Amino acid sequence: VGYAGSDVLGSRNGWHSVNWLWFGLTIIGVAASMIIGRRQHRGQPRNPALGLRWGATVITLWLFVVATFLVLRPVDRAAAGAFIPLIVAAVYAIFGIWSGLRFLYAGIAVAALTLGGYLWLPDHFLLWMAVVGGGSLILVGLWLRQV
Repeated sequence: VGYAGSDVLGSRNGWHSVNWLWFGLTIIGVAASMIIGRRQHRGQPRNPALGLRWGATVITLWLFVVATFLVLRPVDRAAAGAFIPLIVAAVYAIFGIWSGLRFLYAGIAVAALTLGGYLWLPDHFLLWMAVVGGGSLILVGLWLRQV
C-alpha cells in the first residue's frame, strides 16, 4: 500500500502527501504488530525487561533511519524507498546468523529483490516494491510464523 501509494501520490502531489501516507501506515503497522504479538503470547509469562529491550531496539533503528535521512538527504525517491527494506534485510540476516537460517534466507531474499528492482527497474521501482517487496515481507512473516 505504501509503495503503490507513493508511486501515485508522488507523481501527482509530491513528497508531502507521500510522507503523510507513510506516517499513517507506520502507525497502523506498529499497532497491528503489537496486537498480533500480544495475541500470540497470551497465557505465557511476561518479561517486561525483554519488552523494553525490543522497544528500545526498534526506537534505535527508527532514530538511525531518521538521522541517516537528515544527514544524507536522499533526493531520489527510489533510493529512499530502497533504504528501509535493505535495513529490514540486514536485521533479518543478523537474526539468521544468531537464531536460524530462515531469517538469513529471508534477509538475502529481501535484499536481492530490493536491489534487483532498484538497479534494473528504476522507472517502476516503487511499483516493484509494492508487489515484490511488500509481498516478500508478508510471505516471510507467514513463513517465520511456522517456526
